[in-house]
Amino acid sequence: MCVVGGDADGLRFSRRARGREFPRAGEPPGEPPAGERALPGGGRTGPGNDLATPRGAGAGQAGAAGRPGSRATGAPAPNLTAVPASDAAVVIQTYAQEMLGISVQVTQARGVSGPLTVAPTLSTAGSQSMQAAVHLAMAAYAGRLSGGVGVVAYGSGQVSGDLTADIEAASLGAFSLQSSAGYPDDAAAALDLVKRTFPALARLNLAAQTTTDGYAFYVTDQTTTVNPRTQQAEVTALAALAGVLPGSSVIVYVVLGTGDFAATIQP
Repeated sequence: MCVVGGDADGLRFSRRARGREFPRAGEPPGEPPAGERALPGGGRTGPGNDLATPRGAGAGQAGAAGRPGSRATGAPAPNLTAVPASDAAVVIQTYAQEMLGISVQVTQARGVSGPLTVAPTLSTAGSQSMQAAVHLAMAAYAGRLSGGVGVVAYGSGQVSGDLTADIEAASLGAFSLQSSAGYPDDAAAALDLVKRTFPALARLNLAAQTTTDGYAFYVTDQTTTVNPRTQQAEVTALAALAGVLPGSSVIVYVVLGTGDFAATIQP
């Protein structure tokens, strides 16, 4: 059980022991499955495994807070880690459910190391925070979702192979989802949209930030996690940057970090 502060009641994320093992950083990838080919650096490509560089969302005109601003996207092609697409999808889906309170449908996913070719549509600060966390992580995964993109990075110093424990100890999730709602008229409406899109953020005391990138909200807090191996409570840092970006499709995003990753998230 992970308990996050934010008000008198706290914010609770339910945890279920999964016991699923994932490749540790540096482990040999083995032979590619049928239909895939090995890439330099140990990656693979093949049916359902390629993640092309996303089309740019376009940069808006800088202006006052709550007005159109820039949208940051991905960077040059990385060396892909040889992680089966199914395992990458499980990591992204698990993070989304446990940390954000949502279920996502992953259409393509890969393990990555290096700059991201597939990245969520974030504010400039959000993109910088995500990139810093990915460089810190021992394992990172990127995936296209139905209606969005998600990136999950975890493992500070080591990866245990226990997905739930690694996410609880130190992780970052960066997600952007298209919204059918209209662009909010003010910060209060934008914050409401963020909390409806990512229900697990509802009790965090997200504070409005001055930005040229649509609407942005930020919070730092602490998380108390019960270590599944020692059964001892551990208190660690938490930070979140969330917001709404304008455009032909309204984008709602979040960058959430725990443990060592919390320090990488800056407004």
